[in-house]
Amino acid sequence: REYGLRVDDRVDDRTDPQRETAAAMELLGDLHEQFGDWGLALAAYNMGPSAVTEAIRAEGTRDPWELTARGAINGYAAHVMAAMILLEHPELVEG
Repeated sequence: REYGLRVDDRVDDRTDPQRETAAAMELLGDLHEQFGDWGLALAAYNMGPSAVTEAIRAEGTRDPWELTARGAINGYAAHVMAAMILLEHPELVEG
């Protein structure tokens, strides 16, 4: 709703791929602006910004890979980035 999606008894724009994608990209952009790092932005997209902020505070680092290694955030950012690499280089998985 914060990003212009209508969600009520009659309409759920989250099921519209174009509207949902536009809202998700706007959210992700805002999270990147907030955290200044794509790894942290992806983690916040998945876990919520308050969970990522708390992980940073608790662990004393803003390094998303260190936070993941310590178990302070999940591996969502790594999974997304791995998927991006495979989409860019499908020969890495072709048999």
